[in-house]
Amino acid sequence: MNYYFAGYQILNFETKDGGRIDGFNIFLMSKDENVKGQKAEKKFISRADYDRMRVNFDTFVGKNVTIFCDLKGHPVLIQEHKTAA
Repeated sequence: MNYYFAGYQILNFETKDGGRIDGFNIFLMSKDENVKGQKAEKKFISRADYDRMRVNFDTFVGKNVTIFCDLKGHPVLIQEHKTAA
């Protein structure tokens, strides 16, 4: 699906129950016929998934991207979306 990559937030902290959160929240915007303007979304990407994707989120900030997800809806690949000139 195509999105505008608005930004990201690095997460790395211990939860109250002793677990660990290590990853990123990415903030996206997209067109939706049921929304006046743009739909805003937040998706979590674990550090392990980020490392597997071999991407640098800095290169996507402020750009249009295509996000490919697995059958459970988890992002597995992010690419800059090139529009035709």
